[in-house]
Amino acid sequence: MKARHILLYSMGALLLMTACQNNDNDGQDGWNGEIRLQAVQQSSTRATTNVQGSQFYEGQEVAVFINEHDQDPEADNKTDYPQPLKFTVSDDNSTLTVSNAEIPVFPHNIAHGVDVYALYPSWVEGVGTFTVRTQQASDDDYMASDLMYGVAPANIRRTATVIPLSFTHQLAKVVVRLEAGSGSRIFSGATIELMGLKPSVPITKCDLTGMTLGEATGETTDIVLTDNYNNDANHPEDNGCAAVIVPQEKSKGALIRITQMDGTQQFFRLHESVTFEAGKVYTYIIYFYMSSLSVRSEVTSWTDSDLPMNGTFIVE
Repeated sequence: MKARHILLYSMGALLLMTACQNNDNDGQDGWNGEIRLQAVQQSSTRATTNVQGSQFYEGQEVAVFINEHDQDPEADNKTDYPQPLKFTVSDDNSTLTVSNAEIPVFPHNIAHGVDVYALYPSWVEGVGTFTVRTQQASDDDYMASDLMYGVAPANIRRTATVIPLSFTHQLAKVVVRLEAGSGSRIFSGATIELMGLKPSVPITKCDLTGMTLGEATGETTDIVLTDNYNNDANHPEDNGCAAVIVPQEKSKGALIRITQMDGTQQFFRLHESVTFEAGKVYTYIIYFYMSSLSVRSEVTSWTDSDLPMNGTFIVE
């Protein structure tokens, strides 16, 4: 799949951390050494418009972990930070304010910088089990399923330079696009579901070196895709419904169910098993004609690399 097909899915989300200059400025210009965060929208990280074309909405939280770089844990001058600190997007300028009562401050010992990593959604605080929502029709449920890990460059010193905290998607995404063929139309109001998927995954490691996931777990279930389908003829790459899923192998059989408003259903079956990998976007384009349906599948990296792969469907 060419990159143009997912221009609005790409680019990891960014948070930018800003610290004012060095300890010579302590107490000046209203700065007391605190670590300041700002959310900056570079490009969309999800799919289509609205929730898919945004990064962090006002009111959303990010869990931030801050530690001194290579500091002796027994040192008397070590700065300890609450773990994690919660930051909230507080305005339209994507300013992040501390949700916890305690504001993080650079260590007074300027011989040591800090290391920072972060998690989204903010209730994810490290090792444990993460479960995607089975109803992702709403913006909140879709975003709550989009597990992301972010890390900043190592050993950040007191500086006025904006430091990027770059997030990457840890799960997989499936996009379904409905296209009207000759003499047909796209069914408005249809509900699109992914069938027979495991919803949970254990987080086996989460620290400054990254996040590691185990095998998908939980009873298989159906997952409802976002209902904010965008039908823009001028920008077809923006169109589609989406769901975030746990990386896993799906055996051949029913994968997609489309239920029209009158109750009529169409099923799309895999002819062979497929492995949904972390960080990949799986796009299934369904063409409706007067008397038939056809499906084309495309796979590309969620980080906007051009990584075409093939998938096969049987249409019922």
